[in-house]
Amino acid sequence: DLGYELPDDTASLPEPVCGVLTEPPTASQLYADLQSGVVVLWHAPGDEAASAALAELAAEFPEHAAVSPRPDDAAGILATSWDRRKAYDEVGAEVGDFLRTYRARAPQTGGCPADE
Repeated sequence: DLGYELPDDTASLPEPVCGVLTEPPTASQLYADLQSGVVVLWHAPGDEAASAALAELAAEFPEHAAVSPRPDDAAGILATSWDRRKAYDEVGAEVGDFLRTYRARAPQTGGCPADE
């Protein structure tokens, strides 16, 4: 459990955000991402090697992946999508499989706005 609770007002959510985040997303931002089919890949705060490895995986799907430090201090990797989550000891092929399988599987599948 990452300690997030569903935002009260889901009608006015922000745009989803993809890419490498330096801070954990707010509850509203996380909900917007997951609802839009974005897979959020979490790593332990300060684990630059895991962040870089996850960023490399996420680059395959720039409109459907975000990499973030965890809001707790837990070790390991956590992959989350709409209605799914799985913990991993390290970045590996299974994390990539999760991303490929569960991206764009949500009530809205548009993901993040494309870079122009």
